[in-house]
Amino acid sequence: MNAIDLLDIINMGETSRVQFKERISSPDALAAEMTAMSNSLGGIILLGVKDRTGEIIGLEYTELQRYNNQIGNIATDKVKPGIYV
Repeated sequence: MNAIDLLDIINMGETSRVQFKERISSPDALAAEMTAMSNSLGGIILLGVKDRTGEIIGLEYTELQRYNNQIGNIATDKVKPGIYV
């Protein structure tokens, strides 16, 4: 996916297959979202995007590193059976 594709997805807004999250506020809530998407043949969760407006707020590099690890852990520890992200 390139930047243009990503902007197109964001401009189309949230759907059942595309969800925006400013930050990971609750691992359990993210696990529920991941489970729902995996049960409906997948989807995209975009972090650093406001869910009401679609405004791109981005993530700091340290947040990106932390979330990368956290998402993998949530996918294997909180989603049963674990999912591939």
